[in-house]
Amino acid sequence: MKVLRLWGALLLIVCMSAAAGSQPTMDQLKSWAVYTPRPSIVSLDTTQFISGPGVFLLRFDSKSGTVIRVEVLKSTMFGEVDRDCVKVFEKWKFKPGVLPKDFELKIPLDSIKLRTSVIRSH
Repeated sequence: MKVLRLWGALLLIVCMSAAAGSQPTMDQLKSWAVYTPRPSIVSLDTTQFISGPGVFLLRFDSKSGTVIRVEVLKSTMFGEVDRDCVKVFEKWKFKPGVLPKDFELKIPLDSIKLRTSVIRSH
């Protein structure tokens, strides 16, 4: 079984926007992160061409640090990739009370850079 991983070759460029308050720096976000897993997409047909970049918007509850909604702003044009990304991004968590009110993260993914590797157990 092969897995397509959004891993080393794929850059998760995080664009931050907050409706209120100041925007945290990347260093602050890294220090506040409790759980930010990366998506991995299981596929038996690794010859399938995954066409384009996707953009996902994560909305957070600033009090709890949890994701309250993930929105696909632009599809990767591959439903399995979109669904996996949404499922994984819904699990993201930051320390409670540190994110600005109405905090959002916009995450563009260049799915063309997905690469195939063997699944490894943790």
